[in-house]
Amino acid sequence: MDTNSPSPQAVIDTEDAGQGAGSDAFLARLLSAMSDVRDGNFRRRLTPVGEGLPAAVAAMFNEIVERNQDLVGDLAGTRRAAGEQGRLGERLVTGENLGGWSLARESVNGLIEDLLYPTSELSRVLAAVAEGDLSQRMAAQRWGQPLRGESAQLCSTV
Repeated sequence: MDTNSPSPQAVIDTEDAGQGAGSDAFLARLLSAMSDVRDGNFRRRLTPVGEGLPAAVAAMFNEIVERNQDLVGDLAGTRRAAGEQGRLGERLVTGENLGGWSLARESVNGLIEDLLYPTSELSRVLAAVAEGDLSQRMAAQRWGQPLRGESAQLCSTV
């Protein structure tokens, strides 16, 4: 499924979003679109028509969905680059993202760093051993904090 462009069937018109029954029709379509997004369909869009509040709501909905779609695409791309292609320096671009969007990207980048650290340390120690230097040990701390869990176990083994 292409997550980078809205699907034609996902476009919803706000033209009937006036008062009374038209407003109810718009709200029903908005609810339907929101349900799709809740279920992971980030291709769903509303078509803003006119200048009123329904058009502004439709435009804002589209911006939120687009940010979700971009984040999912970037996550998938980073996974491919780092996980499948072995480009361990690959990270999500934080750029102009604000608030929770930035925190989500920074959290994933931090997770990659945290998971990569024991591998990098192990690689450093193994390279030293290959050169005949048996004095190298894995660092038992990172940023002044002791390693924990499986990283600490690996450290005590190496």
